[in-house]
Amino acid sequence: MKFLNQLIPWLSSVLIFILTEQLLKTPHQASFLVPLAIVVIILSIWQLTGRNFFSRKFWQNIITPTLFLVSSLFYLSFLEGSVFKQFFIITLSILFWILFKVVFLRWHLPIKYQTHSLENISTHLDLITVFFVASSLFSLLVFLGISSWFIIIIFAVIMLILSSQISWVSEANLSEVLPFLLVISLGVTEIFWAVSFLPTSVYVGGLIVALSYYLMSGISRNWLLGIKEGKVVKRYLLISSIILVIVLLTAKWF
Repeated sequence: MKFLNQLIPWLSSVLIFILTEQLLKTPHQASFLVPLAIVVIILSIWQLTGRNFFSRKFWQNIITPTLFLVSSLFYLSFLEGSVFKQFFIITLSILFWILFKVVFLRWHLPIKYQTHSLENISTHLDLITVFFVASSLFSLLVFLGISSWFIIIIFAVIMLILSSQISWVSEANLSEVLPFLLVISLGVTEIFWAVSFLPTSVYVGGLIVALSYYLMSGISRNWLLGIKEGKVVKRYLLISSIILVIVLLTAKWF
C-alpha cells in the first residue's frame, strides 16, 4: 500500500499527460476523456487521503485539483499554437505531480513535509484556476455569444466553491468564513461582469479577474488567521496595483 501511495504522483501525472494529449488529437472524444481524467484525480486523492469518500481529508483535498483540471482543459481548448499547447500539457502534468507529491508527504511522510506547503500550493493553483476559468468564459462570450447571465452564474458558483477552500486553510468554522466567502464570490463576480465590457483580450480580462481574487482571498485568509496588520493589506494592495498597471499599460486595446 505504501508503494502504491508513493507511485501515485508519478502514475497520475503520466495518465493526465496521456489523456490530455489524446484529447488534443481527438477532441471529439472529450465526453469520454475529460470524465476519465477527473476519475484519475478523484481516485488519486481518495487513495492518498485514506480511501474514504466521506472523510474531511478527502473533501479538503479534492476541490482544488478537480477544478484546476477542468479549467485547464477548458482553457486548452481555446489555446492556439501547437508549441504552446504542448508546453501547456507538460506544465500541467508537472503541476499535478507536485500537488500529488505534497499530498502524499502531508498524509504519509510527515517528517519530510514542510508546514503549510499543501495549503500554499492549493492557493496558487486556485489562483491559476480563476485565470483559466475567467479567460475561457470570456472566450465563450466573445466567440460563441452565449448569454452573459448564464456565464456569470457559472462563474459565481465556481468562485463560491473555490473560496470555500479558505475555511480549511485558515481552519476557521463556517460561521466565521461565510461572510468572507460571500464577499469574495460576489466581489470577484462583479469584477468579472465589469471586465467583460472592456475592449481587450480574454487573457487580459482573465488576469484582471485573477488579480481581484488574489487581493480579496489573500486579505481574507490572513484576517481569518489572525494576521490583521495594516502592512499586510498594504502589501496585497501594492502588489495587485503594480501588476494591474503593468497589465493595463501593455494590453492590446481594440
